This record gives sequence, structure tokens and C-alpha cells, in this order.
Amino acid sequence: MPLVAWIGRDWFLIAMISTVPGFLCFLCLWWLPESPRWLCTTGQTKRAAKILANMAKVNGKEVTKEFLTSSLDDLYKKRDENQSFAGLCSFFGQWQSARNAIMLIICW
Repeated sequence: MPLVAWIGRDWFLIAMISTVPGFLCFLCLWWLPESPRWLCTTGQTKRAAKILANMAKVNGKEVTKEFLTSSLDDLYKKRDENQSFAGLCSFFGQWQSARNAIMLIICW
């Protein structure tokens, strides 16, 4: 930011220089696919399989959508079976996690 201020030397130009890249990233959201991992955790395995098949195609690998869909459905069912409640007490259950959290709180 100091470099931008030195180049800009005017508050309006500094605001434009710091705002335009963020706006361009916002426009790219419509072209970027959603995360297959997030789609799987929300139960949208068919959309995740479609994106993963496209990724495999771009990388030169050959995978069928049916295989991906069935594999992701199995993973989603296993996740539901093994899901347990992870609250604040489970976070502080391990000494390293508690120590790191306390250090971050102190630093902030």
C-alpha cells in the first residue's frame, strides 16, 4: 500500500488502484467452477462429478462421470455415518490446539 500511495499521490487514484483488481476478481466468479469438495459436503455429488470429469479431461486423464458419481455418493454416505459433533470442547481437547488458540488470542 505504501508503494501504491507513492505512485498515486492522490486519494482518488489510490482508491481506484486498490479497488479495480478486486472488482475484476469479482467479475471472474461467474467463470470459476465451484469447489468439488464443497459440493460433495452439501450433497451435490452429480455437479461435483461433472466438474471433476472436466478437470480430468483438461489434465489428459480419462474418467467417466458415472464412476465419479458413484464414488462420491459412497463417500457422502460414509461421511453421514461417521459424522460426529465437533464443538468448542473438542477443539480444546488437545493441548496443541488449545495452546495455538490461546497464542492467537493473545497475539490479536
